[in-house]
Amino acid sequence: MKLLTFHGTSTTMVMDQIRNQFGPDAILVAERKDDSTGVIEILAASAPHNETGADLFEPALRNRLMNWAEQFSTAEAIVDEPTPDVVIEVEEHVVAPQFLDAGFSESFTSQLADFLPLIDPSNSREASNPKEIDGPNSFKNHPPYTLENLSHAFAQIAGFAPLGDIPDHPILLSGPPGSGKSLTIVKLAARSLFAGALPRIIIVDPLNLGPGAPLTMFAKVAPVDIETAHTPEDLTALLQSTTDKPVFIDSWGVNPLDQGEIAALSSLTTVARNCEAINVGVIPAGISKLDAQDTAHLFTQLSIEHTIITRCDTTRMPGTVMEAVMIAGLLISELGVSSRPTPGLVHANPTALAKLFPDLCRFQKDGQEGECAA
Repeated sequence: MKLLTFHGTSTTMVMDQIRNQFGPDAILVAERKDDSTGVIEILAASAPHNETGADLFEPALRNRLMNWAEQFSTAEAIVDEPTPDVVIEVEEHVVAPQFLDAGFSESFTSQLADFLPLIDPSNSREASNPKEIDGPNSFKNHPPYTLENLSHAFAQIAGFAPLGDIPDHPILLSGPPGSGKSLTIVKLAARSLFAGALPRIIIVDPLNLGPGAPLTMFAKVAPVDIETAHTPEDLTALLQSTTDKPVFIDSWGVNPLDQGEIAALSSLTTVARNCEAINVGVIPAGISKLDAQDTAHLFTQLSIEHTIITRCDTTRMPGTVMEAVMIAGLLISELGVSSRPTPGLVHANPTALAKLFPDLCRFQKDGQEGECAA
């Protein structure tokens, strides 16, 4: 049997931790809330059985646990002499409030915390005081994890698939209006140019509106031509005539709540897939939780597996989009970290993702400890 103390900012968060640790048969021994900090503490135990199935939670041990629970001293361990086979461990896992500030939900934060080290409040260089919500030693003023800590956690729950500087398959970008598709096309094309490959750019323009401003300006300074496909059939013909150049395709903006628009875009993504193109969804960081979920669902409806997350440099809450993408099982390919054409994209990986959360992790730079910076 194990006896553990769990902490969190809500009962739901704490109960999720208990169920993940002990399962549905966990025994809740005691609960209290620290009114000065808002932290909820619950003392819970695993189902106590020995090898024969007999209950080890004997009255003497039960009484002793209850007496201890009234004091709720997490630093004290209990050893019951009559039952030496019972091993009771007390540990503390405090979730940093910056996770919620960054846009992550409580339930997702609990999952992420499973892959993060326990906070040690006695080591000021490793963590701040978990009981102090504000002040110089609080989580708000001291990133609780190292860059390696947070990178490891993201590596366990997120999938990454960078597109490469010179993709060997055509890339079709899809997403809601204003998500940054055209500027992302420019960034991808510019990166290929710097890598030594002359790209092709195709816009799918059924309304004959012409290329967006970023593409128009890029075509004036770079040796690229912008080709136009008015229909999915036009796109098929252009892709069948492709050479060994990298090909980047810009589509129209689609409303994630309009099934008619989704159906029209579905025909385009199907054509692209049949031509061995990679369908990539573009989603901007900083949008609301519901909008992020709707956009991620749009991508799954269209069988899109890759995503580019734009505007990572312009929001303090990238967690809403990151969480929606991870829960939907989408791969993160690129991160937009600047409005400049180059270097406006970085290949997605756990470390690059962790650097988007400077309030959560710190790293060593030039021999000094500091916060992560993208």
